[in-house]
Amino acid sequence: MFKECADIQTAETLDLPGIPECEIHNVAVEPSEVQKELVDALSQRAEKIHYRQVDPSTDNMLKITTDGRKIGLDQNLSIPICPMNREVR
Repeated sequence: MFKECADIQTAETLDLPGIPECEIHNVAVEPSEVQKELVDALSQRAEKIHYRQVDPSTDNMLKITTDGRKIGLDQNLSIPICPMNREVR
């Protein structure tokens, strides 16, 4: 129904140039001790949620997943004053 009233344009109809080429480099690194501790804390939080010891409005699996992604990206997102990532100027 949406397509009947919407003016949908795709890359083919707009004659856009092709998708740019890129090289993807996946780099695996060992987690730091701080990251290991944070992941253990996520596990404990998930266990509490599983056994319904926490109100879902306080903590839930979506929050744990988001926190886990933050830890994987940069632990400063979880702990703003993390000593391992603070630059000395």
